[in-house]
Formats: sequence, structure tokens, C-alpha cells
Amino acid sequence: MRKTNYYIFYLFLIFFLLLKIEFLANYPTSSDLLNFMYHGQQLINGRLVWIYEFEDKLPINQFLFLIPAYFKNLYAWYFVSIFFLALSTLFVFIFSKRYLKGIKNEKYIFQFSILTSLIYLALNLSFYDSIKHINTIAINSFVIGFSLLTVELDKTKKWRIIAILFMGIAVSVRPYFLVPIIFTFLYKNLIGLNYFRIKKDFFISLFIDFSIFGTSIIFLNFIFYWDQPNTVFAAFEAIRGMGSKINFLENLKIHIYNILFSSIEHAIIFTVTAVYAITHIINIRLYDYKAKLFIVFFILLSPIFLFYTITIREIHIHYVIFYIPFVLFVLIFNLKYFVNNNQSLYKFLSTIFLILIICNFVSPYPREETMLPQEESAIPQEENIIPRDFVFFAPFNISLHYDFNQHRFGFPNVEITEMIFKEEYISTFPRIKSKKNFKFPTSSKEYCKLLNDSKINNIIITGKREMSLFNKCLSIITNYYEDKIDNLTIFIKKQ
Repeated sequence: MRKTNYYIFYLFLIFFLLLKIEFLANYPTSSDLLNFMYHGQQLINGRLVWIYEFEDKLPINQFLFLIPAYFKNLYAWYFVSIFFLALSTLFVFIFSKRYLKGIKNEKYIFQFSILTSLIYLALNLSFYDSIKHINTIAINSFVIGFSLLTVELDKTKKWRIIAILFMGIAVSVRPYFLVPIIFTFLYKNLIGLNYFRIKKDFFISLFIDFSIFGTSIIFLNFIFYWDQPNTVFAAFEAIRGMGSKINFLENLKIHIYNILFSSIEHAIIFTVTAVYAITHIINIRLYDYKAKLFIVFFILLSPIFLFYTITIREIHIHYVIFYIPFVLFVLIFNLKYFVNNNQSLYKFLSTIFLILIICNFVSPYPREETMLPQEESAIPQEENIIPRDFVFFAPFNISLHYDFNQHRFGFPNVEITEMIFKEEYISTFPRIKSKKNFKFPTSSKEYCKLLNDSKINNIIITGKREMSLFNKCLSIITNYYEDKIDNLTIFIKKQ
């Protein structure tokens, strides 16, 4: 493969990246980000999630949004995401160089590694939300940790701890990566089995990995909760119960649709990856010991377990981005063994990634209902109607709480509130036995009763959609009377 061919690929990939960056700049921002920004803002005010309010994600997400909330700018969050993406791209390059050692055409290792890292970068920018969500933090933390552990930089304790710390970040942000991380520890120690003096050293090394991993999760999430064990247990009870009775078959259909039918571009990525993965699995006997372990753990089992853990929970279309690391693993494996077999790598790369560039024009990202149009300001139009010192609770509107820097009186976030009022997954909401400070109603009736008995003076409902949900409370909140201010409905506490 001549150097001129690589220059062509560099140009194509850079062109592809520029297209994606331009598209992302104008792509709608997920409403989830406002929720995260709100929690970051509350952290500045000294209000930790799980103590004052329930959030269905681990506390690290609130910590990650501390700086963006301080600057009150979503672009600060984009810079955090870009930093993680740039760092992981660098480590993909390092991992590729190490992993491809021993191929017949070693003079091409540098070019292969550059191409792999650019392709990985392009893939990160090719999926829903991309740097505009927390998903890339989880993906890139996993890839950084994986690369550090598998390129033998972990021979020193410092790198080993840093690698597992990134694994801790990945699973704290998105627990879906737990099983692939366990497989990473097994893979790392099994390929080093010949280097252990005695077999029990394998188990000692594995125990050390899991101990550092567990400690890192506790440190990253619960360092400020040492005196609040009851509320932590209560939050885990709530998280464990939510989604436990979701319709698996219905989610299975949605998940398959999201992967194969929501975008032509993504359908091509996953179909081609699956074809190569199945080919390697069928021919696994032809590979050496390390390659067999790689196939079993990262080409076969990790994607299967990831698919299953996503399907058994509440599912969203942007979850398809979680498969990027395993697309990367299939790509790198192909590079190594295609070259060793003297097959045409140029055709392999050109077939996939030139098609992706074409598909970029004909298959834009589908838009989710949870997206906020880019032209909408995070600051609602109601700011000129509501005085800045007005104390209120808006059950279905997180942007009001964020803009006016007001907490939610212990009630759950907007997404969970809507689930309660729509009677979605209510059977999965558990009765929490542990003592807790936050409110966790399991039905709209209970939610309305808590509102009626609360010390909240003003409840704000904005728009017809919110009012259609809140209608269930009208016969229950007898301690309030209804008032109108322009397009706002305000329920005011009776004196």
C-alpha cells in the first residue's frame, strides 16, 4: 500500500470530520444536558444529589458538570467532552502501534495507527449527541483505560492505577460498561498467565485490579457521602427497581431498530462490523492464544452483554454510540490479521469509509423528542414575567429551575416526574425501605399529595402539554388556588 493511498485516506477522513463538526455545531442539544447543568449548579449551592434530590445516575455526573455550571455555558461542557475525545484518540493511536507489532509489513504500523485513530475520532462524531452528551465521556474513559491496560504501560503501579481510574469513570457515568471492563481485567491477566511465577499470582493480580476498580468507584462517587449511608442505600434501591419490569421484547425491537434502521450510515457500520466479527468467531481456531482471547472477550461476549444490559433498561436511540469501542476492536483486529494474510487492506478501508462519507449527505441524524431546538435559549421567555426572587416549583420544567437557580424541593427530575404522571413503569418504582431525604413518589396520586402537604408556595405549569399531565393533581391539591400570568398557570398556596 503506497504512501499516496494514505494521503488520500487522510484527506477523506479530514473532510469527513469537518462535515461532522459542522453538523454537530448546528445539531440540537439534548434536554438531558440542562438537567445535568442544573445539578452542577446545585452542587455549587452545596446541594448534593441523593441527599437533597433523587437522580437516577451516580453522583459523578453532578461533579463533571461543576465547571460548566460555574461558567453557565454548555460550551464549557463541550470542551470537557472534546478533551476526553482527544485523549482517547491519542491512546487509540498508542494501542494500535503496540497491538499491530509483529505484522509482516511493520513499516506500515505508523500509518495504520494514524488511520485507526482518525477513524475512531470520526466514529465518535458520527453518532447521536456525540460530544453533546455524557455518553462520550463513558466511551472514551473506557477506551483510555483499555488502551493503558493492554499496551503494558501498567507494568508500573502508577499507570495501572490511572488506567483503572478511567475504567471507574466509565462505569460510573454509564454502568453498561461494567461487563466489558470485567472482561478487560480477565483478558489482561490471562494473556500474562505465562509470566506469573505461580498460578495463584494470576488470582492475586486479578484481585488487585478489582480492588482498585471498586475503590475508584467509591472515591469518584461517594467521597462526600461518608456520613450519609442511608440516603445512598435509598438511591440504590430506587435505581435498582426502576426499569426492572420493562417489557424486554418491546425494548428488543426498539434496540434492533435503533441499530439497523434509524440511519443508513449506522446500519452500514454495524452490518459490516458484524460480518467481520462473525467471520472471526467462525474461524477462531485459526488464531493464536492471544487472538482467541481477544475474539472471545471483545468481539463476541462484550457486544452481546452490552446489548443485553441496554435492552433490559429504559432505552434511548443515542445508546447506539456505546458500540463504538467494539467497532474499533474489530477494525484493529482486521488490520492485524488482514495484513498478515496479505489481503487487500486498501479495499477494506475504502469500501467502508468512503460509503460513510456518501451516507453523511443522505442520512442525517434522526431527531429525538428529547432534543431542544438550537434556536431555543436555555433561558425561558418567562424570565420577564417571573420576578428573579420569586420562589417556585415547576414539576415539568428544568430550564426554569436552572435559569432562576432554584432547587426542586426534593422532588425527582423532570424525566422521572413525567414517567410518574404518564403512569409509565410505575410498577417498577419500588417502595424504598431505607431512610431518605429526597422525595420518591411512586404514583401521580402520591406525587400530588406530597405537593399538597409541602411548604411550596407557588407551583408553575407552562404550556398545554404540562397542564394535561398536571390535571391529575387538580382534585388533590386543595391547599392551592389557581391563577394565570400571561401564558403561565400558577397554583398559589392558600394562606
